Amino acid sequence: MLQFSGYVLALLLSTLITGTLFLYTLRRQLTTGSREFGCLLAALTIWSLTAAFEGITVELKAKIFWTVLSYFGSQTVSVFFFLFVIRYTQVPFFPWRWGKPALFIFPALSIILAATNPWHGWLWPTITQTHHETIGAVIIFAHGPWFWVEIAYAYALIMVGLALLVRATLIFPHLFSVHNRLLLAVAVLPWMFSMLYAFGSGTPRTVDLTPVAFSALGALLALSIFRYDFLRLAPVSRQEILERLWEGVMLVDWRGRVIYTNEAFQHISRSTSKARGQPAEILLKEWPELVENLATFNTGSTSAQKDIPTQHTFRLKRQSAAEEARWYELSAQALFDNQGIFSGSLVTASDITVQKRVEDTLRASEAALRARETHARTRQHYLATLNDITKAALEASDLSMMAQALADRMGALLNADGCYITRWDEAMKRAIPLAAYGALRTHYPADTSNPDARTMTQSVLEAQHALVAEDIHHSPYIDPKVTVGYPTRSLLGLPLIAGGRQFGAALIGFNDPHTFTEEEVALGEQAAAQISLAMLKNYLLDEAREANRQAEDTNRQLQLAMVELDELATTDPLTGAYNRNKFDELIHYEMDQFERYGQPLSLIMIDVDHYKIVNDTFGHHTGDRVLVELVRIIRENIRKTDSLTRWGGEEFLILCPGIGLAQTAVMGAKLHELIACQTFPGTGILTVSMGVTTARPVDSLDQLLSRVDDAVYLAKNNGRNRVEIIE
Repeated sequence: MLQFSGYVLALLLSTLITGTLFLYTLRRQLTTGSREFGCLLAALTIWSLTAAFEGITVELKAKIFWTVLSYFGSQTVSVFFFLFVIRYTQVPFFPWRWGKPALFIFPALSIILAATNPWHGWLWPTITQTHHETIGAVIIFAHGPWFWVEIAYAYALIMVGLALLVRATLIFPHLFSVHNRLLLAVAVLPWMFSMLYAFGSGTPRTVDLTPVAFSALGALLALSIFRYDFLRLAPVSRQEILERLWEGVMLVDWRGRVIYTNEAFQHISRSTSKARGQPAEILLKEWPELVENLATFNTGSTSAQKDIPTQHTFRLKRQSAAEEARWYELSAQALFDNQGIFSGSLVTASDITVQKRVEDTLRASEAALRARETHARTRQHYLATLNDITKAALEASDLSMMAQALADRMGALLNADGCYITRWDEAMKRAIPLAAYGALRTHYPADTSNPDARTMTQSVLEAQHALVAEDIHHSPYIDPKVTVGYPTRSLLGLPLIAGGRQFGAALIGFNDPHTFTEEEVALGEQAAAQISLAMLKNYLLDEAREANRQAEDTNRQLQLAMVELDELATTDPLTGAYNRNKFDELIHYEMDQFERYGQPLSLIMIDVDHYKIVNDTFGHHTGDRVLVELVRIIRENIRKTDSLTRWGGEEFLILCPGIGLAQTAVMGAKLHELIACQTFPGTGILTVSMGVTTARPVDSLDQLLSRVDDAVYLAKNNGRNRVEIIE
């Protein structure tokens, strides 16, 4: 027999919450104390679950059994709570090797005494069963001497744990106050219910409400875990933080005595922890500047000080014969209490030797950098102009426009007086002027003088590289006759070659004698290379367009030829009706559809009556015209899905898919009537004999064709000029 109440439901809810949190913690061992915290949740889950089973059962023996089992959780909760707090607050002096097992001695004795209570009664001298108006059957345990021992032990562990949490909250009031306050609430709430059960009266004395408190406890734990990242954060000792700082830290009291130095400061100042209590000037004797700054803080009085400086930051150098010089950045800051009274000084020291070396190196590099800035700006101008040249070459729509744009930009690139772009005519072996920059911008493209004289264009194309003529009037690269009338004195010739093709040359001219530098030649070559690629692109695009046009023409001709070939292969050349090859293709497909899906398939055969007489009387040409006219009439009066085939001579077949015998017979009668009323050219009225049939499930192709042929012969035998139907 079982009983259920709100008390039992609260216990089951507590079990669900703490059990879920236990599984979450088990999967995420995220910080110090996670293992102990998981064990605490497991003990809470066992306690809540066994208490729920005790509340469900009615028999006294069953209730005592579940109460004994609950001791595995209730007696270890305080131990796991204490161990968790020790881990969480990082107490350094707890002896884990033997202290942890020792803590479980009393819980183990309590479990043993609970299991053997009937023989000694030390835990529960008497056990009575009664009925509670809302809970149902409950048992009341009289408290024996060992009960008070276990209560005292549990309360002692909880009180020590609470004290450690309070201490951590005071040490880290801003960093972990939320976590620690939640832990305090988690611990205090069940403790209060436990005290009510141990020392109270009435319902709290009859029923232990401590497990019920675990529901609220679990909610608080869930809030701490999911809202405040409880398992991801743990407090760190202030001492550990200071010792792990890479900066040196020193605290000096208001009297100028050293209170604390971390290891980093001891290393920098070459001191030890024994320096605590000594005057700061002894420890800082190598840095008199720092001592002087501290003296501005330390006036020797604890009264409020308003006019003293609050902070100094400076750099100091330390050097000895035994080691290289080292630089330190020191910061001294005055400390005041809540009343504004000077309480001491905080000194931080950082080794900035590497930083100082880097700064010195940077300062040494600044001069070289500034020296290069002018060169860089010039180079940037060259690159921008070169990029402009490339863009102009790629965007130009025709050769003359591209040449003029390139001449303008090439002249600006080298600040030249003139620039000339030529095109090489391979067939005529001569240079053709295209565009110019400078004084000859208008006249140069029309210059056709001295076509047979050696030009700079011819020389650079033969040399395959840049050529310099410092005086064009006395240069082996250019005929003096060509230079007549040109203001240019010094000339740089750049070949325009790309993809194995010689396009021409770019010529950079100066009116006064000019010595071309290596940089100017290199920039000119870069620009010429870009121009050559742009010309190659235009050349290839033109070739590609012409090839594409020819390919399109060829493709159109090929498609037309393929259409003609298809028509020749599938149609009768006289009438345009399908020939027997095409009919074989169509009839096999339709027979397959008929056999697979049962789609109706019918045939109409047409034979021109006395066609031989027409040929003999009027000639074959007239006979051909009759057949052409006959095909026209039939095509205009059959469906688009029907196909007309010239079967042979004056015989024609109409393939009618998708309709049965009745519809096909109607179509045949309509065609017969139309043909009979038609006046044919050269002959007048003609008649035809027609046969109609439809495919049967057992038909082969030969049987179907034979049956429609029989229908035509039947029409002829019955007097011609008629339609015969064979099912």
